[in-house]
Amino acid sequence: AFTCAYAGNLRDLAGLLRRLTKEGDTVSLLEEIQELLAGGPAIYPDVPAKANVLERYTRRCIHNVSGRTIRVSLRELADNLEIKANWLMEHIRRQEWIDAGEGGGWFNSYYDNHQRPLESMGERGARMMLTGQVFAIMSGVATGEQTRSITRSADRWLYRKEIGGYRLNTDFQELKFDMGRMFGFAFLENFNYPYISRSVVEFWRRWHISLTTWFREYVYFPLGGSRVSRAKWVRNILIVWLLTGIWHGAGWNFLLWGLYYAAWMLLERLWLGKVLEKLPSALTHVYTMAVVLTGWALFAVEDMGQLGGYFRALFGGAPAVNAGDLYQLRSYLPMLVILTIGSTPLMKRLWERLGERARSVLTPVLMLGALVLCTASLVDASYNPFLYFRF
Repeated sequence: AFTCAYAGNLRDLAGLLRRLTKEGDTVSLLEEIQELLAGGPAIYPDVPAKANVLERYTRRCIHNVSGRTIRVSLRELADNLEIKANWLMEHIRRQEWIDAGEGGGWFNSYYDNHQRPLESMGERGARMMLTGQVFAIMSGVATGEQTRSITRSADRWLYRKEIGGYRLNTDFQELKFDMGRMFGFAFLENFNYPYISRSVVEFWRRWHISLTTWFREYVYFPLGGSRVSRAKWVRNILIVWLLTGIWHGAGWNFLLWGLYYAAWMLLERLWLGKVLEKLPSALTHVYTMAVVLTGWALFAVEDMGQLGGYFRALFGGAPAVNAGDLYQLRSYLPMLVILTIGSTPLMKRLWERLGERARSVLTPVLMLGALVLCTASLVDASYNPFLYFRF
């Protein structure tokens, strides 16, 4: 829907520039805009190439702009915008049009967070949203014939005599929770099965992705990232992980936890990573889990004296198993099994094999079950304040 509006805006801007242009007229633009004007129609169908253009542009503007300007011909600028607008409109007409048969049809206007179209004509009937069709018609993306098809479809699927008007959408017959893209938000996968990792570096690529992305974009890159001397690169790693530890809480254990991971990151990137690549995956997985679980001890135990005793017990200063351990294992074994399975992609793969109707029925049932289990766990647990209240 919004892409229709952008295409219409580009075309209108091109038309306005043509009306204002006299032969030889130029305009002053920021130097960075060149990245968006370059390339031409050859790259428009090439998604990776377009992503590279945006990457170069955002890298140049991520914190500031140079202040330097360039002179661009108004006529050339109008041509550039018009070519982009025309390509976008044709692409939407070709790619997003839904033929509903019997002279009806409409545009798919939105995608969910998993890049699946929200609108369709299928076994569950018509999935149509009015707002997207308005954007397509008002922007000029919809041709005359497509506009007539949209009108016929809206009269058939969206008009309700009892309310004296049109509904905003048909009944999708399922609950949708992943529609951030509809409003322009592309939500990251924040945790991507980190416990199947085979190195500490991989673990942090999969764990708390939004946090690590933020520190990479706003701390690591501005410091120079890896494009500096070895000494400065080590400094950058230490600073990022020191801040990551402090971000989690105001305690010495969090500071040590951050430095602990800085040490492992440096070790793997400098030497150990090459060794891990040659080892069996089962062995590297055991290594990673040992590092991560030791790190969680640093994270969880705030008292330094208690932490020392914990590590002594962990590394041979206490019997391997006692009656208390066996009691805890029996008590938490069902939850341990559930969490172990849930930490792998197994359930996701099984879920994707289910039909759409089965998933729509199971979703509320599973959510209700999860709510009951979480509530029971909270009631059973002792007082445990929210992590960030520790500040």
